[in-house]
Amino acid sequence: MAFVVKASPAVVFCCLNADQVFKCIPAYLEVNYGYWVRKMTRD
Repeated sequence: MAFVVKASPAVVFCCLNADQVFKCIPAYLEVNYGYWVRKMTRD
């Protein structure tokens, strides 16, 4: 991205870390609704 779009290092850093936000939302929902505990204890 830095070479093609000529973006600054700060923008490249933000783009590289943006996927963490998209990973955190489903993980947060999974942990807080407790479905994983039910799956683990029912088997």
